[in-house]
Amino acid sequence: LNERVKENVRLHHEHSITQEAARVALLQKQFELDDATAAARPIGSPEALATLPEKTLETLLKILRNICLYPQEEKYRTLKTQNAAVQQIIAHPSAREHLRIVGFEQCGEVLSWDPINGADKIHGGIVSAEQAIGIQANERAKKFEDQAALLRATPKSNPKKDIPTGVPLPATEQETLITATQLINDIQGLMEADWLLNGAVGYSADFRKKGTEIYNKYKGKELTLADLHELKDQWEATLQATKNRTNRTMVNTIHTPNDPER
Repeated sequence: LNERVKENVRLHHEHSITQEAARVALLQKQFELDDATAAARPIGSPEALATLPEKTLETLLKILRNICLYPQEEKYRTLKTQNAAVQQIIAHPSAREHLRIVGFEQCGEVLSWDPINGADKIHGGIVSAEQAIGIQANERAKKFEDQAALLRATPKSNPKKDIPTGVPLPATEQETLITATQLINDIQGLMEADWLLNGAVGYSADFRKKGTEIYNKYKGKELTLADLHELKDQWEATLQATKNRTNRTMVNTIHTPNDPER
């Protein structure tokens, strides 16, 4: 039994060393690829590639990089046109043209990369794809900046769309969604408080349903971030009016488990 354990430990150790060596070798190839790409000139049209869907462009770049990282493996030099991911790429003329430029040729039902014709072009093709991704990123950034400018504006014809004074403007789409979610949670909490102050017994799913409806309207672009701020202000005013009318607070409104009304 001890011999078997020792043998298993030895095999595991050798396997770990082999895995680490493979990882280091791949990292070295990636560094070499980055150096070669940095020295290459773009081939093709980055502007044309930038019109591709983001996922398609990322897949195209991965195909080109894999050819350089694994030059001896034929599976990376051959694209089966029946493959769903490949079909999404070649469905776009600009992507298909880019594959042709870097050395891919149609061979029956596959696209095969010819190292003789493509060896001096593949790095330039990678540069163009990376520049296209940069163009897309800049366009997204500009779009968010334009949206931010619109939110900061206060046109008299549509004051409802303005961001209330003093409200910090989120910098990214993700931060905007986080802010919107927090606002919706706040609105739902105000609804619940108003419900309880009006004498409701226990909890009702009504305000949760309304919170979900508000969220869906925001996701469907029926409501803006400014609309959510306005809704929160309205519910804060409604809750304050309820407190003034009923002269009650949340402390004496929420029922305990032993409350006979519950």
